[in-house]
Amino acid sequence: MPDGPDLSAETTRWDEAFATVDRWLVATVADVSRLGAEAHRLYPSRTATNGWRVPVTLESGVRRLDILVGESFPFDPPRLALVDPPPHLTWPHLESDGCICLLSSGTPVLTDDPVAMITRLLMEAVQWIEQSEGGTNLDDFRVEFLSYWAADAGVPPVRSLLEPHGPSRVIAVHRMQGYYVVAEDAATLNGWLNHAVPTKLVRPREFDPALLIWLDLPMLPAEYPTSAADIVRRVQQAGLGSDIERLGANQLQRIVVVFGAESGNGPAFAAVVLRPGAEDRRGRRGLERGFRPGRTPAAVLANRFLGSSQSRKAEVERIDAGWIHGRDADPHLPTLRAAKVVVIGCGSLGGPVALSLAQAGVGALDLVDPETLKAANVGRHSLGASEIGVSKAIGLAARIQAEYPHIHRVEGHCEGWKATAVRQPERLTRADLLISTIGDWPPEAALNAWRRDRAATPDLLFGWTEPHAVAGHAVGLVRGHGCLACGLSAWGEPLLPVGAWPNGTGQRGEPACGVVYQPYGPVDAAHVAALITEAAIDMLLGRVEHPFHRLWVARESVLSGAGGVWSEAWVESCGGRPLGGVSVDRRWPSRPGCPICGGGDRPKV
Repeated sequence: MPDGPDLSAETTRWDEAFATVDRWLVATVADVSRLGAEAHRLYPSRTATNGWRVPVTLESGVRRLDILVGESFPFDPPRLALVDPPPHLTWPHLESDGCICLLSSGTPVLTDDPVAMITRLLMEAVQWIEQSEGGTNLDDFRVEFLSYWAADAGVPPVRSLLEPHGPSRVIAVHRMQGYYVVAEDAATLNGWLNHAVPTKLVRPREFDPALLIWLDLPMLPAEYPTSAADIVRRVQQAGLGSDIERLGANQLQRIVVVFGAESGNGPAFAAVVLRPGAEDRRGRRGLERGFRPGRTPAAVLANRFLGSSQSRKAEVERIDAGWIHGRDADPHLPTLRAAKVVVIGCGSLGGPVALSLAQAGVGALDLVDPETLKAANVGRHSLGASEIGVSKAIGLAARIQAEYPHIHRVEGHCEGWKATAVRQPERLTRADLLISTIGDWPPEAALNAWRRDRAATPDLLFGWTEPHAVAGHAVGLVRGHGCLACGLSAWGEPLLPVGAWPNGTGQRGEPACGVVYQPYGPVDAAHVAALITEAAIDMLLGRVEHPFHRLWVARESVLSGAGGVWSEAWVESCGGRPLGGVSVDRRWPSRPGCPICGGGDRPKV
């Protein structure tokens, strides 16, 4: 029995690709040499196992390039390195070990033609060298600013909630264990921390002023600050000289300065942290030498702190809503951020729907469900075993708020929707959208009637699954139009079911009174949750004008495997050729004689 996997095919493929390129280079390039094991010694941080050194003739002279290949060649493209590079950060796209960044992530690779792949890389390398020698690509330093601003060792990163635009201004910073957090003001920062770190505090959080310096352009490497004096000069040029002097007199441990600019690929942030030198790290005591405690003039303190401070670069990671939801490229985010949604029913459908809405950027969520999580729910719920016994609504709200702390508000209510309507009616009446995934006709019939009895109520979306999740339904009632009961029987059964069950649905019961369930899993329900979420987003963005009915229908093999057949109504709606594995969008009917609306289109006033 072999000791491990058979890698002979991979080895043969590598050998053939390497030999093909080797023959081509020897035939076309003079003075080419193989690197062999030297490749790894020369570039120890790379995965190179072999390669070639080739001379390239340019107008300026001859340059030498190393072509490096690894174990996954030809599926992974080779890396090119400049043998005699200029000092780091002199040329863009050149890393400290001489390797050149020519291919962006996701660039197609010619795996079946390694010669063509290397030809392309060499042509791009020649073009890059000529541009770099002529200084015509310096703007690449600005466009890809974040690739070149490297944090100094041991400096905690900065996580930013800042609005990515000017002007230069005073902001707020809080020191966490392992990183800083910056925001526009202390209130915004405290709100984020309350969501991200929901613990009872023994003492109030401390917030310090910090500075955001908004630049016309990202800095070139030659402009990167190397001292506190460089920082002070930049801050003074931005018109915040008095602010840094005030910080220098009051914040004797550290000052955080964030730089921001529009890069051409979107806003970019970087930061520096000013810390006192070794002789002044005793804080005020060290900086007040020669004066009585508390009597040192503020200007002296500021000059001493700023004059002795060390400037250390820190990386900035954006955690604001605009970046998290679409990397500043989602034009619908402002609308979603302003939206207020109530999800009624936080089970196997409502839980994923609520989570997906948070991920989409919805700014305020109220989650309503009277049940607690049981062990049997865990297999297809957004919560897990650690939350057994916890309110589904409250537990889900806590998880969403902690994982997406930039969201304005997420609250859970362990109660039915009627209790919420009595206790806090504005939660429902002032929402932009109500979503019900209760899947039980009596409470949803009451919710439908409650909406019909009010002239000005939010849009309402109902979502449910058929037995075994062989189909899912999303019914949207928009702009005061539509009635759920118009498309259901008096028993709450859809007039257009997808599946029929000649031998029963297979509904099962637990060894407890009245406890029944359908044995489908999370994968089956995922399609339905996505259907409901998409409908919700369309309603929030005003993409629908009329009451609608959307269906997701499983493949026929799923239906038959669960013991079902196509219903007569579904066959008829499909013109005699029932469809499976599809999504369908149709108008929700208005039924004459409906017991709730009488077939009228408008709600009662």
